[in-house]
Amino acid sequence: MLITGGTGGLGGAVTAAFRKAGWRVVVPAREGTPTQPAGPELVRLAADLTEPAGAARAAEVAAGDPDAPLRAVVNLVGGYASGGLVTRRRSRSSTGCCGSTCARRTWSPRRRCRT
Repeated sequence: MLITGGTGGLGGAVTAAFRKAGWRVVVPAREGTPTQPAGPELVRLAADLTEPAGAARAAEVAAGDPDAPLRAVVNLVGGYASGGLVTRRRSRSSTGCCGSTCARRTWSPRRRCRT
């Protein structure tokens, strides 16, 4: 399981629920972003998902455990701010790729379906 935005309020709750259910969860975040304490079922990863290299690194880590292959991606990045209208534009990389787009393009081919 790979959860983008897994460090915020909603993302933290979703991450905790999947961990409690026994999933191996990979949570990429930018450097310096506070995250939940790591454990055997939580992999914290410093990665900027607005850059293709960061999205690729997150995909490699998420799909890298043969005992817990990447089966799902939960995208909770951006777009919500409680208490008012969001007026700031989404961060884009030098390639013009926003985080969720880079993530989807990179991770979709690596996802494995249960047989």
